[in-house]
Amino acid sequence: MSYLAMVYITVALFFVSAVVLNHRDYQDLWMLKDILFPTAVFILTFTIVVTHLDNNKIVALICASFITLLNLMPAFKYEWFWGTEDTLRHYYLWLK
Repeated sequence: MSYLAMVYITVALFFVSAVVLNHRDYQDLWMLKDILFPTAVFILTFTIVVTHLDNNKIVALICASFITLLNLMPAFKYEWFWGTEDTLRHYYLWLK
């Protein structure tokens, strides 16, 4: 495995830990509040690593993990990632 892939894994772990450490039980006005810098570093690192890697299998794995981590960001940061109405929607749909 290339050192660039190891750099990406390290930055990805930093990104996940930064988001988890900013866990809230309420919805912010902006999803990237307090995690803008770690998100920008993660995206920049992803861009540099994918640009410089030659192995397409590793690039595909890194792309899949990148998209997965960005999509899981609200679940890591918020208890109810649909906002305060999340509990009402879930229980209402369950009662139907």
